[in-house]
Amino acid sequence: MTIEHVPETPANVGSRATGPTTMTVTWDAPWYAGSTPLMGYDVVVVDSSGAATHHRVEGDHPSAQVTHLVDGETYSFMVAARNETGSSTFSAPSAPVAMKFSLTETAGHEVHQIGSRLTAWRRNSMTKQVPTGAAAQALRGEYRDATQRSDDPYEALRSFRRDEGTTWVPPTSRD
Repeated sequence: MTIEHVPETPANVGSRATGPTTMTVTWDAPWYAGSTPLMGYDVVVVDSSGAATHHRVEGDHPSAQVTHLVDGETYSFMVAARNETGSSTFSAPSAPVAMKFSLTETAGHEVHQIGSRLTAWRRNSMTKQVPTGAAAQALRGEYRDATQRSDDPYEALRSFRRDEGTTWVPPTSRD
């Protein structure tokens, strides 16, 4: 006889506004998924009047985007985990959160992300030091001139060959 188990209840449900009518709900995944892998979560949204809506989240990622919320309305969230055997009990309701979207806060976050990407780009471009335009053409010309001159001071170094021993010896005649 095989005993099948449902998942444990998710914990620490929280949320934050991520758009004018959108909140991201997050939670801690259950520490025990049951006798089969997690298939998803059920999220219940309860507004200040007590009206509840149900959202089904597929997969085992512990977050969900809840859309079509009303600005200024207060919401609470409850989450249950699902596997093939069944669903856990719902978590305790999260603390009520007012749907207040701050465009200034979001814009500040986006500016910070753009600044971080720009800094990373600068750091990468400084370490590569890839010349372009006239500088690249000048370097190519210098290289061509250095490798074609007969009085090249590096010609002897480039023409060394490895001896059978452990030391480098210059060639005795042109090969």
